[in-house]
This record gives sequence, structure tokens and C-alpha cells, in this order.
Amino acid sequence: MVRRMKSELKLRWDGSRRFAERVVKHLEVPYTEEERQAHRALQTYSALRLKQATSDGERMAAEFVLKLLKKRLFSSPAAFGITLEKHIASVGRRAAASTAAVARDIEDFSDDYADDEAYELETGEVVGSVSQALSPISAEEQALLRQLSAYAAKTSLRPDSKARTLIDWLKQTLRPGGQWNQARVIIFTE
Repeated sequence: MVRRMKSELKLRWDGSRRFAERVVKHLEVPYTEEERQAHRALQTYSALRLKQATSDGERMAAEFVLKLLKKRLFSSPAAFGITLEKHIASVGRRAAASTAAVARDIEDFSDDYADDEAYELETGEVVGSVSQALSPISAEEQALLRQLSAYAAKTSLRPDSKARTLIDWLKQTLRPGGQWNQARVIIFTE
């Protein structure tokens, strides 16, 4: 099999391109201090959680849950809030979970869903299950979780910096001067 980029294909008989030229735009996002503070709080919480891991199984569970929390924080405040609340509700509830059960839950998890509702359900279930294998949280960790929960509740009701940046760019690109143009945009997200 030979793979080629569309730009490498020969031109048509009249010299025109077979496909429109793909233009990838990088948008710089100016994060607010509130968003940066939430990220720092999650980093601190992550370091504390990993420090408390007493076995390989607990460390694996902590790394998995913390990776998901970070991924969701970068996704959106609403997504982060949903996953964070599931983690808070279950963290340390069953410290005797077997390493094999945790490993199986992690291995069975797939974040490749075409249906957002199915993905949310699966993420919530695995975070709840794996978080139970973690040791109980300390007072410092509890304070960080309350801070992160308050952040998610407050900011999930409005567009975050990424959403605002994208909306502003779309308006500039597709509606310059308030009039729709013929430009087309495809946005790829995870």
C-alpha cells in the first residue's frame, strides 16, 4: 500500500487541484488566571495523590484517574466537573480493591466513542470504580478538591477561554463585518 497526501496528487487536465487545499490554523488561547489556578490546584492534588500511593496497583489507579481528570480539565469545565464529582464521591471507598480488578477496569476502558452520552457514562463508571482503589484523601487534598469543585461549578455555566477563542475566530473567519461569507470550516476535536 502506498499512501499519499492529497496535495501530492496530480492536477486535473485543466491545472486545477483535485481537492481544496487544507489549511491548519493554530489558535493561541489566552487562559485566565482562574483557569491557570485550577490547573495548578490539579497539579498539586496529583502530586499529593501519587505520593500517597502505597502499592503498584494504587499508583496505577492514581495515574489513570489523574490523567483522566487532567484530560477533562483541558476539555471543558463542564466535562471536568462531571468527572471530578464522580472521583470525589468514590475516592478511597474500598481501599482493598485488587490490583487485577483495577488493571482490568483500566484495560477495558476505551475513550473512542462516537456517542458522547455513552462516553460520559463509561468515563464516570471507570473513574468511580478505579477511584475506590485509592487510599482515603488527606485534609489538604480535600481542600484542593473543594476548590476544584467550586471552580468547575462556577465556570461550567459559561464559555471558557478555549470556547471564547474559537467562537471569536469563527466570527472573524465566517462573518467578517457581520455578513456570512462562503468559507467553510471543519473543526476536529477529541
